Amino acid sequence: MAGQFPAAIRILEQLRREKPNDVVLMAHLGQVYVAAGREADGVPLLEHVIAVEPDRFEAFVDLATGYMHQDNLAKARATAERAVSLNPSYAPAHETLGLIRWRAGDPRAAIPAFEKAVELDPRNARASVWQAMVYTNLDRGSDALAAFRRAARTDPTSVDAWIGIANAEMNRHDLDAAAEALKNAQRFQPNRPAVMKTAERLQSLQLAAETAGKRSNRSRPNP
Repeated sequence: MAGQFPAAIRILEQLRREKPNDVVLMAHLGQVYVAAGREADGVPLLEHVIAVEPDRFEAFVDLATGYMHQDNLAKARATAERAVSLNPSYAPAHETLGLIRWRAGDPRAAIPAFEKAVELDPRNARASVWQAMVYTNLDRGSDALAAFRRAARTDPTSVDAWIGIANAEMNRHDLDAAAEALKNAQRFQPNRPAVMKTAERLQSLQLAAETAGKRSNRSRPNP
């Protein structure tokens, strides 16, 4: 996906030169700038978009994301909340608000935002993953595992979901279930650092369990 940004930006910039006052083009270009990590270009453009069309809720979501990436969390939160108020049925607005609340150090407030995003768009595996990560940070392991599993059911190709399941199962000492989840992650992205780190953790726990088993067998009296 990241490799597609330069080509998309070139096309949109050319179109904007041809239609400099086209608000839709501005909004799309601002969105791509932010997604590409060019917040310095995207944020001013999106600010102009919402000034011209203050009801364009999608632009508020993209602008909130840009502010978040700039660590301007107060502005990000207010902008995301404005997007939610403009269109309460727009799932990405709730997901973005959840991310901003989490990043601002308010994980408990993030959870209902992610829940709403999933309720509005049950296919949104990413919001379930975010929710599971917040549960993990709050030491709510069972809730985290349930959310990771929901994400994996929604999108069986979600490596983040399978990594989350593997680590949650390890926390429950179910190494067999962790190994099965890890296999799914490795099937899609075997060389991803997070996948390899999860594999190393599992191997370490398996070795520790095997060592403990051998010690237990040695300590048993002979019949």
